Amino acid sequence: MKKGIIAGAATACAISWIGSPPTRAESGNDQPAGSQPAAPTAMTTPTMNGPLVGNPNPISFDAGPFGPVYMTGAISGLGLWQNNISPGDQHSLASLSNGQFFFQKPEGLFQYFIQVGAYTIPSLGTPYVNTPQATGDFFGPLPVAYLRLAPTSTFSIEGGKLPTLIGAGYTFSFQNPNIEHGLLWNQEPAVSRGGQLNYTAGPLALSFSLNDGFYSNRYTWLTGSATYTLDSANKFTLVAGGNYAHTTKSTLATPLFQNNETILNLIYIHNSAPWAFATGLQFTRVPASPVDWCVDVSFDRWWRDVGELQL
Repeated sequence: MKKGIIAGAATACAISWIGSPPTRAESGNDQPAGSQPAAPTAMTTPTMNGPLVGNPNPISFDAGPFGPVYMTGAISGLGLWQNNISPGDQHSLASLSNGQFFFQKPEGLFQYFIQVGAYTIPSLGTPYVNTPQATGDFFGPLPVAYLRLAPTSTFSIEGGKLPTLIGAGYTFSFQNPNIEHGLLWNQEPAVSRGGQLNYTAGPLALSFSLNDGFYSNRYTWLTGSATYTLDSANKFTLVAGGNYAHTTKSTLATPLFQNNETILNLIYIHNSAPWAFATGLQFTRVPASPVDWCVDVSFDRWWRDVGELQL
């Protein structure tokens, strides 16, 4: 049986004023009466590659047994023009790209993160999916939401709708310096439902997850990552994952072939204001589909073209 291999390398860099990283908030002793409680740490969820950074002074309120809750958000729009459009696409348009709010409790034994709102996910080489359709057909108006149990500062367990461990880029446009995704990102899961273990030992951070891969609702994916932080500016990551069974579900959020793949990332990130630089090598192996020989033949030709283009 034929098997396909997609291999490629991607490099991205951004020049921007990132600013000094937020520091741990001061204690409430110097806080004026009636003011909001200071955030215990910088809001690092959702993760951002720059030039945007998390708000170090989010809105906070007491939610009783669920609080204190810290709230931030992202509202953005985009305009685009393109030639040589795909059938049914538009030459130019303007759209709301993000209208989302984030609620989180980032400290204590019981923690959580909730992301709610509308979004679109522009991607190079694919027709533009407008905001209502993207929100409905990808991950819904609650794209990310999970609970975390953190008995120690070095170990945690979390479960729910989780951001993938795979890849150097993130799902939503406000998280990346390049708001449009490319060919490598299209081979990676974005949001997966499942559970995850996290452990940190000094500069080494390990994560392991059992999940549904490309949002398939079939829990047959295993992914793991190891990140070594050399210093405050340099970080190296090895990520691997794949589907240990064959699943046949196919939707906009669950492409048939990618959901049955095995994938490996080697990633290096340098982040030292005002410079941000990321580069990665990605290897993807997609087995031929036993469902339809004609589909397999067309896909085999496609991956060879993509491999030649990216190599």
